[in-house]
Amino acid sequence: MEYLEQEVFKTELEVVNNIEGSFLQECSYIHPIFPQRTCPLLPATHVTSDSGTGLVHTAPAHGPEDYDVAQKYNLQIECGVDDDGKYTDLFGKELKGKEVLKQGNSEVLSLLESNQKLFKSHEYTHRVPHDWRTGGPVILRATPQWFANVSGLVEQAKKALKTVKMIPRQSINNLLGHLEGRKDWCISRQRSWGVPIPVFYSSDDKPLITKESIHQIKYLIRREGTDAWWKLSMDSFLTPAVLNSFGKVSAVECIRKDDTLDVWFDSGTSWATILNEVDGVADVYIEGNDQHRGWFQSSLLTSVASQGIAPFKTVITHGFVLDEKNQKMSKSIGNVVNPKDVIDGNKKKKFTAHGADVARLWAAGSDFYKDISIGPNIMKQFQENFRKIRNTLRYMSSNLHDFSFREDRVKYSHMLDVDKFILHILHSYIQQVDDAYNSYAFSSVVKQLNTMCATDLSAFYFSISKDRLYCYREFSKERRACQTILYYCFHQILKSLAPILPHLAEEMVEHHQPKEMESIFYTREWIKSELIWENNEVCDRWQVILDLREAINHCIANLDNIHKINQPIDAYISLTLPKGEIYNVFKFLQGDLVSNNSQLNDAITASQTSIIRRDPEVIHSRDLQTTDSLGHSNIFLTHPAYTEEVPVRIDVLKPTNVKCLRCWKHISMDETTSICLRCFQIIWDYNERRNIVIDQDKQTPERRY
Repeated sequence: MEYLEQEVFKTELEVVNNIEGSFLQECSYIHPIFPQRTCPLLPATHVTSDSGTGLVHTAPAHGPEDYDVAQKYNLQIECGVDDDGKYTDLFGKELKGKEVLKQGNSEVLSLLESNQKLFKSHEYTHRVPHDWRTGGPVILRATPQWFANVSGLVEQAKKALKTVKMIPRQSINNLLGHLEGRKDWCISRQRSWGVPIPVFYSSDDKPLITKESIHQIKYLIRREGTDAWWKLSMDSFLTPAVLNSFGKVSAVECIRKDDTLDVWFDSGTSWATILNEVDGVADVYIEGNDQHRGWFQSSLLTSVASQGIAPFKTVITHGFVLDEKNQKMSKSIGNVVNPKDVIDGNKKKKFTAHGADVARLWAAGSDFYKDISIGPNIMKQFQENFRKIRNTLRYMSSNLHDFSFREDRVKYSHMLDVDKFILHILHSYIQQVDDAYNSYAFSSVVKQLNTMCATDLSAFYFSISKDRLYCYREFSKERRACQTILYYCFHQILKSLAPILPHLAEEMVEHHQPKEMESIFYTREWIKSELIWENNEVCDRWQVILDLREAINHCIANLDNIHKINQPIDAYISLTLPKGEIYNVFKFLQGDLVSNNSQLNDAITASQTSIIRRDPEVIHSRDLQTTDSLGHSNIFLTHPAYTEEVPVRIDVLKPTNVKCLRCWKHISMDETTSICLRCFQIIWDYNERRNIVIDQDKQTPERRY
């Protein structure tokens, strides 16, 4: 009432009488334009009372809700709109030939006014169906179509889905939601292209279809293609045998129409042709999340109807690509990203050339189960990730130039503890990557790859093993052990990334020395680890050391700049802690209380490390003072195998010795040469081997300079 007063009539209305809506249910009214027609008043749940009069007209041929009402009350379905959107003669000569959404609207208002049936008209905004291409409104109309009754297939389809792996898991709810309550499938369309519906019609529009007609149509389409339906004459299809099966004498008695099959019926039956050699079941179906109501569902229903099983073992659902602002891409908006711009670059769109591998890294590294974004800034991030991966591989390859796996590898039992820790990490990496590939979780593969390259290797192992690689003797067991680890990591990582970054993998194979293979794709071996590599005891030890490294780096970062100590190698580190599991870890990695070449010292990359044992109650006490400490940090460390928090005091001390020019450790006693004793001996031995040549005649050593 308020709406009518304020929005329609603009004046106060008088209430003459109040009646219940149910009172109208038994009433009828005279059509306002065609007074000779009497129409019923019908209740419907889709009509609301919060706007308008609460009364709406019902057009059963032009809307699903109205159609359902007509079906419920057995109303006749009449469509008075032709294929061009114009009125037919069903509604009289005044409307015939007029476009419904243009002149038709005006003419209807004129007819109401001339019949004095229009109280008030006004414009208002409401929701109507529209064409997404043109943006213009559209009307719905009921037309004769072919339907497949699939209600009997729903339960069988749901049962078949129990054997299907859905990725992501929750996507099955979407597919089941579209199956629930499914009754009829409209399989016919009126398009100018597609697979024709193989049916002829009699003059009274009754369908003519027999085994003989289907056999003849199949024969001609197999020979000529689907265009045969429109290209060949009627006589080609309607042979005497076919006409006889129709009960007809001449082809003139038959009509051929242009109806085509629903495109989802076309694609939904693709398994029948493509998968003949594999029992009609595909390993994987992959498409966007809009295909639960499309291809996934149509494939499932047709396969269940025909062969009683699902046509797929796994269904992968992906999202869609958005622009950098998370907006849907549209040609009209101009925000469509061309893959060629990402690969080759486009200055106008601010895309630098990233190459195919970076584009593949973005595709694999994104969580494709959801909608994902792409743009110049996003691609820069993946370019940086790619650079780190490539640099990691280059570092390992360059440090294997003088290494022969067959001749130089070191057995597991002879490796350092940190080497065993890296093999444990590699073992875990291989397992997780293999599982991720098998479950199509490519973003997890990229995540593991980034962590392995940037964190486990570059930031940790490369950092603490450079001394062994560059400063130890060339053929020493320690250096060869490190190279053995690099060999394992290089080859396993290379194989693991090849499906995603094939060009990078081939580049590494091509330039790696010594040459071991022609192509990464020629090897039949997939990533694999050895059981001995899994060592939880070693892993627990090094989790403690990783926490210690982080604490030491944080402590040094908080030092005053006047001390000129920016990294652990510029300092001596003192560790004070009580007896227990953490102390045992430190002593396992450093047998002496003070050392400059222990595994513990190398792990924290200090010049020298000392271990001091004290009672736990005094570790973090103010009474515990170190006179030459430049700064300290009180922390707690926990061994993964135990729950107890152990107090540890870290002191950063100023080195008392000179920095060695070769290994950079502050352990040189000679201020003149600035070379530590270890490096001096290695240099001396190297020069001896290089300069002494045996004279074949005199058999006496000769020194060359």
